Amino acid sequence: MKNAPLNLLLTAVLMLTLSVSHSLPNMATAHFHYNPLLLNGKSMDITRLSIVSKGKLQVVLKEDDKTKEVPFKIYLVRDGKIVGANSRSCNHAVREVELSSILKSAKAGDQLYVDPAGSGQEIGRRIITVKADPFLPRIQWFYGLNKGKDGC
Repeated sequence: MKNAPLNLLLTAVLMLTLSVSHSLPNMATAHFHYNPLLLNGKSMDITRLSIVSKGKLQVVLKEDDKTKEVPFKIYLVRDGKIVGANSRSCNHAVREVELSSILKSAKAGDQLYVDPAGSGQEIGRRIITVKADPFLPRIQWFYGLNKGKDGC
């Protein structure tokens, strides 16, 4: 009889949690936090974008287990100004672009803007910060030239 209150408590908790989980509405996950950027046909990890990233970039819209390519404009911004403003992908909407051609003039800290073209798009602008290549060491070859600049 010592376990009777414990069994009763566990049964009540189980019944309450099951009833609550079945009464809540199902979450609409079709358009919830999916990544519309594809790099070489696979979902792109935007946290790993570096200066040396390569591949074909596409923007897609998921609709009922189907993907539809979305035309987009892509450009690089440094200190609030567009870098290479005369490039084709900056002025005209494209369906895919070679990422290395955009990043060839990039520096660490630049921002890559991906704007879906057209009105009424469900996909918003994506802003990705470009990182330095993690595998290339940053070696300062001329130590004497750094004197007087914060001592670093």
